[in-house]
Amino acid sequence: MKRYLLVLAAAGVAFSFFLPSPSFSAKKTYGWISGFQKYTQIKGATRVGSATCANCHKDVAGNFQHAFHAQQGVECEDCHGPGSLHVQGGGDVSKIISFSSRSAQDANGVCLSCHAQDESVRDWMSGPHASNGVR
Repeated sequence: MKRYLLVLAAAGVAFSFFLPSPSFSAKKTYGWISGFQKYTQIKGATRVGSATCANCHKDVAGNFQHAFHAQQGVECEDCHGPGSLHVQGGGDVSKIISFSSRSAQDANGVCLSCHAQDESVRDWMSGPHASNGVR
């Protein structure tokens, strides 16, 4: 039985190499990627830049610069949405994407707005966070 499963798994892997990889535009056409973009949008808001965020969030910004995502060029507004309304509202948390107030599905949608786009980071969907329902 174990040998049968091993052969079946190997055949599946081998077969997958012969399947054409859909192009980025094809994925976008079918909504596979574009569907996640809604999780990082804030109606009427525009980007203000990470330096503006750091003015009020010094501790977070200082720690984030050492994080893996920061090293990859990810900025505050890439995950938390454009911050203009948050700044204009004096730090109103209802005007920014706050993960503590989001459902796991909505929080994962933010992550997938990037992680579903690029093959080099797509493994998030099969990684420990997604497979355990952790946001």
